[in-house]
Amino acid sequence: MRLCVSGIHQKADREKPHLTINQKCIAPIIDLFNNEVISCSISERPTMPMIDDILMKAFARLDAGTNPVLHSEQSWQYRHRWYQYQLREFGIIQSMSRKGNCLDNACAECFFGT
Repeated sequence: MRLCVSGIHQKADREKPHLTINQKCIAPIIDLFNNEVISCSISERPTMPMIDDILMKAFARLDAGTNPVLHSEQSWQYRHRWYQYQLREFGIIQSMSRKGNCLDNACAECFFGT
């Protein structure tokens, strides 16, 4: 499947924070239009404050009236009510990978080279 995006900030990918640098986790939000990192956070482990940080940075960059799609895998952080509430408040459409389908996360996996 090929994803077509016609403009910036329309579809972003949020893969699990799996890249470890000196025992730290990095969590980016990647714009699928131009592969730009919209926001990023580094933490000791994946936590809700880490997710809050990347969301607030991303929300600050959104143009008024845009309703982008934010794709993630199914980790607990992205199924959390608070996370889903924040996305709704900012008009972001949540997209989640299907169980056992690694191809759904291909954009973020390619970004990390995994």
